Amino acid sequence: MKRIAYWLITFVLVFSMRCEEELGPVFIASESLGTIEFENSFASEYLISEETASNIAERFVWNKANFGVQTNVSYEIQSSLDKSFDSFEVIGSTSENNFAITVSHLLDLAERLGLDNDPATTDSDGQPNNKGNVYVRIRAYTGTTGNDSPKLISEIRPLQLIWLEQTVESGPCDGLWVVGDAVVDAGWNFVISTVCDEDVHSIELELTTGVFRFFETEGDWDSGLDFPHFEDEGYTIDSNFENDGSNDANFRFLGTPGNYELVIDNNEKTIELNASSDTDQTSETSTETTSTETSTETTSTETSTETTSTETSTETTSTETST
Repeated sequence: MKRIAYWLITFVLVFSMRCEEELGPVFIASESLGTIEFENSFASEYLISEETASNIAERFVWNKANFGVQTNVSYEIQSSLDKSFDSFEVIGSTSENNFAITVSHLLDLAERLGLDNDPATTDSDGQPNNKGNVYVRIRAYTGTTGNDSPKLISEIRPLQLIWLEQTVESGPCDGLWVVGDAVVDAGWNFVISTVCDEDVHSIELELTTGVFRFFETEGDWDSGLDFPHFEDEGYTIDSNFENDGSNDANFRFLGTPGNYELVIDNNEKTIELNASSDTDQTSETSTETTSTETSTETTSTETSTETTSTETSTETTSTETST
């Protein structure tokens, strides 16, 4: 019996010693032992454009996080449209202490912020709608997701974005084909097109009751630019036109049939219909003709009066002679 008890005690002692050797000391990571801060210099503004989308806009660099123990650390780069960071998105993650952000990342943020590169649009204050701030920060954590593990979060840094506005190329540009039964000289044929210079289209044409629309490519019915296209682009459209309400959404001409100059200004985003110079010249000619006719009639009247006066005078002389 003593022998059994001896071996039982020996087994328990050996097992306890082996467990201590296997477990070793236990380390607990603590987020109170360090901070994480950006170490790179930030630009005063970041110029972005679709042409440079693949370029690196900035390389964020930060110090290595210290959680007090030797452990794997991951870093998450977060962005927000609001410096409160009530809502944010993760741009990327890494185990390194640096991360390159591309212009493409910033373009996505700019679009979400409501910015654009259209020189014709403005913000609520009437200023160009191509400038705004977004915000970034770094989150360091241990483990695979960091949801329940210690974490460190850096200060929030602003990035001022400037979306380079489009510039209008000077010189000639491709015209637009004007097709429809409202266009007397064309009908539903690709016959006449606008003349375009510095993104301003113009054309002299005769319009009558009916509809029409514009086309970018001769003979290509899929290249049409209908009434809603220009509405959606923010154009001011002349009151002589309206949407005809058909599936094709043509321009319906509401004015008096005649010769006009049609001008599409893509810079000012306007479509205007003006009285044609031919019409003005015809009007002037008509006025001149009327004036000539009136003058002739007046001269004729004066001649007639003069003749009558002469006849009366002759008659009087004849009477006196007789007497």
